[in-house]
Amino acid sequence: DVNADGKADVFWLNTRTGKVTIWQMDGLTISFVGFPGSTALDWDIQGVGDLDGNGTADVLWRQRSSGVVAAWLLMGSTITSSGFFKGVPAEWTMAQIGDVDGNGTADVIWHNRISGVVAVWMMNGVGLSSVGYPGKVATEWVLAGH
Repeated sequence: DVNADGKADVFWLNTRTGKVTIWQMDGLTISFVGFPGSTALDWDIQGVGDLDGNGTADVLWRQRSSGVVAAWLLMGSTITSSGFFKGVPAEWTMAQIGDVDGNGTADVIWHNRISGVVAVWMMNGVGLSSVGYPGKVATEWVLAGH
């Protein structure tokens, strides 16, 4: 929900051009189409969540070649801030984005598919407030829905 109207919006990534399009939805109707920007073709959207606690969805990206993670903080279809995080090795997959500590900002849960270690990035907009490793699961387990 990029415009805080309580309705889910749809993010599209053109795999040929890198252009991002956001459909702001009102039920079955597209109420607005926005074009916040473009990325290089080796970047993938990893997930969407409210990283800065302003009530609107933000986007997390990951570069395939380097593992670098980037965030776009959005207000509507406008990028208000962006930032980059260190490269994350390929054996780590982004498992989920959600507010695990209840502070109003979405956090990022990672899973190492080789070791089973789970990591949590506690987010503060385009920064990390802390990183923790709450547990480990056997490698045959994956997060439901992924």
